[in-house]
Amino acid sequence: MDGLLGDGDRSVGSEQRGSFGNRRGNSLEVRCQARAGGGRVAVTIKGTPRPEREHGRGSLYTEELGGAVLPVPVGQGWSGTFATPKENDDSQAIATVFLDCARDQGGLVVTVETSLPRADAQRPDPRTVDDPATRRAIVRAATATAANADRHWDCGARLGGPVREVDLPVRAEEYEPLLGTDGTCRGVPPAARLSISTAWETAPGGLHEECALGTRGGAPRFWLEGYYGPYAEEVRAQYARDFDYENVTPDDKPSGRLGQSAYWASAECPGAGEPALYMIEPEGTDRQSRPLDLAYERNALRAFAERSAKAHGCRPPTLPRG
Repeated sequence: MDGLLGDGDRSVGSEQRGSFGNRRGNSLEVRCQARAGGGRVAVTIKGTPRPEREHGRGSLYTEELGGAVLPVPVGQGWSGTFATPKENDDSQAIATVFLDCARDQGGLVVTVETSLPRADAQRPDPRTVDDPATRRAIVRAATATAANADRHWDCGARLGGPVREVDLPVRAEEYEPLLGTDGTCRGVPPAARLSISTAWETAPGGLHEECALGTRGGAPRFWLEGYYGPYAEEVRAQYARDFDYENVTPDDKPSGRLGQSAYWASAECPGAGEPALYMIEPEGTDRQSRPLDLAYERNALRAFAERSAKAHGCRPPTLPRG
């Protein structure tokens, strides 16, 4: 982490609470952070699944899921994701790695949040996330922490290899024709009647996969998202906490429809983690609004979920009906 922080005096703090290894839920939570020269690196380790609480399961993440920049997979055999939480800020990044522990112990989620020092009189040309070496350093901090956590808590997870290259998260202006996509949007059909002919995608394989379907000019019309492991757990918990006014949510059934304009599906995956969750939702349309084209939504979700589930070694997904 030394290369990620600026020069000067360092402020370091850490805390640990909870326990790990309980099949009913892991309350382990470790936090540590370092500050120096205007930079900050915060590392969090949490056990999964989280214990059941009065109003749903405890949150796994400090960052918001989803955003204006699509996350990319860590790769090299790691189950992880690299993301930049703000579209126009190249000083912040989040790397997440999930360890699926052996012997039905649950899992460990390692998150490294980085705020790089910004430009000033002493640093006219600071490091940014645009620098491949910086992205690699952030992800390696996460994988090294994960390897240490695996040993410390006797997790017994299958670890990945050295990460030598990390893609940049994908911005909205990087859309492309939907036909011919080879990443997270591969196989999703276009729809001339809805003016859907472009896509905004990343390489597949992450804990959180996204595919945006758009018009000829690139304006998003639908969002497809796939969640694995702790991300699936977190999203289901969010629906249980925040959308209890819905008759049925992804926390209740393997597949279904949210309001009038969204669907979800799920798939059983290797390991002891949460089933994968797949969703489609129109851009800028709440769940009670007028449906755009439900048949197309179901077809697009089917193509996205089947491709993603197969790539992750999961069973064929349970899909929503009409």
